[in-house]
Amino acid sequence: MSESFNLQDIFDSIKQLQSEFCNGNEVLSDKIKSLDVSINKVLAQLTDQSNKVSNLEKMHRIYENNYKRNNLILFNFPENPKENIWDLEKEIELFLKNVIKTTVNLNEIDFIRRIGVKKGNRPILIRFIAYRRKIEVLRLAKNLKGSNLALSEDFPEEIRKIRKALYPYWKAAREENKRAYMRYDKLLVDNKFWSLEELQRGSITNVNYASESEKDDSSLTETENLSDGTLRRWLQEGKLMKKKKINKRKADGSPGKGSPFRRPRSRQISPKQVEESK
Repeated sequence: MSESFNLQDIFDSIKQLQSEFCNGNEVLSDKIKSLDVSINKVLAQLTDQSNKVSNLEKMHRIYENNYKRNNLILFNFPENPKENIWDLEKEIELFLKNVIKTTVNLNEIDFIRRIGVKKGNRPILIRFIAYRRKIEVLRLAKNLKGSNLALSEDFPEEIRKIRKALYPYWKAAREENKRAYMRYDKLLVDNKFWSLEELQRGSITNVNYASESEKDDSSLTETENLSDGTLRRWLQEGKLMKKKKINKRKADGSPGKGSPFRRPRSRQISPKQVEESK
């Protein structure tokens, strides 16, 4: 009897432990579900905050671009330790007239001031009132060739870093006699834009650029289903172009018409002409 009793006690203890284990699992499962709900709420809040930060950064970039839109920066212009704002304005007015070769009234400029730490010849920030006037002056920066002066747009810090990274690619393209220019945060090479990411994925020297004839063909567009208004607009914009006619040399290598070395034609003589000649 005692042995049976002991087995029964052990069996009851096992059932009790099993029940407690199941209850513990249920409690643990409930806690895990509660934690999952809390984590999902936190993740949703983080996503919302991240979206707000992204929107704020986007708005800040737009604001910064608009603020810098009318700015030009002049580099290496001599700095007088005793210069004041009025002297600087007069010097810049004379510089634009005598060096850039354009007359700019001070009423067309919002402000002129030095920027950066006081060391050497600090850059000069020139803010124009009208964006068009700024572009007109920037186009005349070619008159600075041969001097140590440089005139540039006022780009945001992020764009300046990209342009600095684009410089080696611009230099390599120029060394290969390609037409290369920097346009904001991209590199324009032979009428094709390249981003920094595209250039970093593969060397620009390994890219096959389209030939002139391919560029002409690529500008041709199917016009059968276009309206008259669209056709007129495309004609004005120069999108409708005729294919260039390529004159291929003949297989026998004979010179074209009008050549001084043109091969004479063979003349066939009829039997009647042979009899008459006799």
